[in-house]
Amino acid sequence: VAFFIGSVSVLTLIWRFTYIQIFTAPTFLRRALIIGAGRSGCTMARIIKNCVPMPFNLVGFIDDDKLKKGKVLEGLPVLGDNETLLKTIESEHITDLIFSISGDMQPETFSSILRAKENGIEITTMPILYEELIGRVPIFLLEDDWILRSFVDHARSTSGYETLKR
Repeated sequence: VAFFIGSVSVLTLIWRFTYIQIFTAPTFLRRALIIGAGRSGCTMARIIKNCVPMPFNLVGFIDDDKLKKGKVLEGLPVLGDNETLLKTIESEHITDLIFSISGDMQPETFSSILRAKENGIEITTMPILYEELIGRVPIFLLEDDWILRSFVDHARSTSGYETLKR
């Protein structure tokens, strides 16, 4: 029994180490693009790069500011703007978009993001991903009304709200 428990423990550790080495290689990671190359986008890129193992293979940024196109921020290029978003998704084989715009968004950007979602691209917002990776809410990067909206969304998501509504 002791030999069995010992061998199972060793084989399990070997399998987990092998699994981590193989499936966290860049070829198996989901390819992500950060929308917004401002303060929150750069912070998100820095956090993702510092995670071990990395949750995404970051490709670059998309930003509405045409002056940022071609620049390198946090070691990642700004690949384009909202007009080139869908082309960039296709050419770079993007699987995930990380929405990290903290200010006002142009209507064209919103349309491009909706079309990307319709094409099966996974979209995650910066506060949700930040909280999943770090375990804290990035208060310093959020708009003033975020806390109010999160409470309203949480209240609506509870089953009591649905019962009360009926």
